[in-house]
Amino acid sequence: MGLTKFSNMIWMKLSKPSYLKHLKSTKNVSQTQKNLLLKIISDNKNTKFGLKYNFKNIKNIDDYKEKVPISTYDDYKEYIENISNGEKNILTKEKILMLELSSGTTSSSKFIPYTKSLKKQFMNGVAAWIYDIYNSNNKLMKLKSYWSISPITNEKKYTKGGISIGFEDDGGYFGFIENLLFKNIFPVPAEIKFIKNIDNFRYLTLLFMMRNKDLGLISVWNPTFLSILLSHIDKWKFQIINDIGSGKITLPVKGVENNKILEKLIKNNKKNNKRFFDLKDIFDNFANNYIEKLWPELTLISCWTDGNSSFYIDEIKVLFKKSVIQGKGLLATEGIVSFPLYESGGKNISVNSHFYEFIEEKTKEIKNINELEKGKIYSVVITTSGGLYRYNLQDLVIIDGFYNQCPLITFLGKEAKNSDYFGEKLNEGFVNQKLNELFEKENIVPSFYMVCPERDKEKFFYVLYLQSNEIKNFGVIADVLDFKFRENFHYDYCRKLNQIDKLKIFHVKGDGKKIYQERCVNEGQKIGDIKPSILHNKIGWKDIFPGNFI
Repeated sequence: MGLTKFSNMIWMKLSKPSYLKHLKSTKNVSQTQKNLLLKIISDNKNTKFGLKYNFKNIKNIDDYKEKVPISTYDDYKEYIENISNGEKNILTKEKILMLELSSGTTSSSKFIPYTKSLKKQFMNGVAAWIYDIYNSNNKLMKLKSYWSISPITNEKKYTKGGISIGFEDDGGYFGFIENLLFKNIFPVPAEIKFIKNIDNFRYLTLLFMMRNKDLGLISVWNPTFLSILLSHIDKWKFQIINDIGSGKITLPVKGVENNKILEKLIKNNKKNNKRFFDLKDIFDNFANNYIEKLWPELTLISCWTDGNSSFYIDEIKVLFKKSVIQGKGLLATEGIVSFPLYESGGKNISVNSHFYEFIEEKTKEIKNINELEKGKIYSVVITTSGGLYRYNLQDLVIIDGFYNQCPLITFLGKEAKNSDYFGEKLNEGFVNQKLNELFEKENIVPSFYMVCPERDKEKFFYVLYLQSNEIKNFGVIADVLDFKFRENFHYDYCRKLNQIDKLKIFHVKGDGKKIYQERCVNEGQKIGDIKPSILHNKIGWKDIFPGNFI
């Protein structure tokens, strides 16, 4: 038995209890959720937060909802500051292991406290999902997996009180044993997280992926992370295969990386003549269709498929026609909400992770998990062992159905992803709907698009940044989209007051997805966590994208 298969078997064995626990809990989600909430309340009744809201007198879910208000991040700023200064027993009785940075694209970073119990809550869902993947795809047992690694763009930081800021890498969600197993499962060495230059990072990622023919699973967050990564193969393919054949590493950008890190990576790139000739043959004989030939055993690609990411899935389907694409569940920095399960045919709420409540979109009534209705849209509220209580994630989900008693959900988008400079109150859901109507009517198939506010010396206006080669009537399209936006009363009112000028179109002539991604990285986001944005409320993209106004 090879090391890869042995390690996958151990990983699967470690994950099985979470899977079985979830299956059992789907038959009684109400009791499962009640028990979980009361434990969180009992554990933290003597904290600063628990004393303020009288946790010791909370006996049931109704008591909890009566005493503790719905919250957002602003409600925790003072508590987080106390924790940052080294104070204990603030939000949780447990020690705060670290403060993880959120990766929001339209707001400043948030610091989310992590405890040992919170990591365990995450893994209750993640482990159940991992077991289900391997149990449903036995072929994967003998194959390697690529799980996206994000480069560490900044030096390690600590708060005044000595609390670590951020996981050292994406593997921080997993335990010690899992991380040992990953050395035999993952073809891309963890050391590449220390690579500073993004081109060097991509080059090394591709090199180690391509030197392994037996790649069975690719797991990334944003599908554009994968499509942009693969788009660089054409530029570097001959240098990569030469490095694989020689056992050397020839970086695109020289002189910027740590020599000790490079030495470790070179040790992992042992000379491989067989793979060198395999790759040379692929590029010689399949010049226009080589991606699938690189990894003939690739069975499953896991990535976001809901919300804004749904637009970019077709690119992955074109590249990998024979691979199954499985949509990830809803996982935020603050907590995990859902994960996919083959048996259920959908994304299960992770009932053993946190306590969940749901704000019904139309009535604003707050529902428990056993009160949800198929077809209705809700905003998700979570209570976790990390110290967030009735925290509104502002993530909108629709109920697709049920597996036993467990709701199956699809993520629709952010409830509060708005742009509102003059009271125009543009919401991403509304903007996305109007764009889809426009693209369908005008038969536009863009490779990138995003709506953002902009200003010049005299005027403020919105811009549709659009990358597409088959558009003739840009002026007409701008008029039509502005008219559609004016269906929003607030936007129309601002237009009538001349606070906002008519929408314009900016024809993006470079790679819009790549440029968007690189700006997000420069602003401190992890490359693997960057989410596509239909509506972005930051000004200044006209100075970032190559192209021109039409």
